[in-house]
Amino acid sequence: MSFPLEFLLFGVAFFGFMAIAGIVQAHRKKGKIYYLSSMVGFLAVLMFALAYLNQLILVLIVMVATGILSIAILPKTQEASEREMLKQRQKADLSAPLRARDFLTNVGWLKLASKHGLWKTMLLIYLLSVVIIGGILFTLSTFSSLITIADAVASTAVAPILVIYMLYRPLKKTLEKK
Repeated sequence: MSFPLEFLLFGVAFFGFMAIAGIVQAHRKKGKIYYLSSMVGFLAVLMFALAYLNQLILVLIVMVATGILSIAILPKTQEASEREMLKQRQKADLSAPLRARDFLTNVGWLKLASKHGLWKTMLLIYLLSVVIIGGILFTLSTFSSLITIADAVASTAVAPILVIYMLYRPLKKTLEKK
């Protein structure tokens, strides 16, 4: 099976950027969990490179390894996220007006959750994720035969649940620690 070159290049560029950003973050924060998180990005780059070389068995092996690593580091990743949110909450004034640049960090979500409640904030994050993920997948389905419209719709409905899962607990724990 041959994958479109544009898809492979996008995957390498995206996950390569994420891996490098993870290494920079790990170097700044001196945390082992950030290095492990960047490994997921490097494994994804390796997966796309192997797909380009039509090594599908190796792609499957790397994909399983990436999934296992991701699940194994999930608790530590969430703990690190909670620590980061707590630091951001301590520095921020949650009663101050909401600004667009607050969303470059988690301060925007913390302000929304403290003012409007956690569930309304989670609904907004879900809807925003649906728009972003759905837009990307719809664009991919339009310009590539790799993904169908049905796949795009199903993934758009399910993928934002992972975003909610990753953000709910850290936001809740941070708001509880006043």
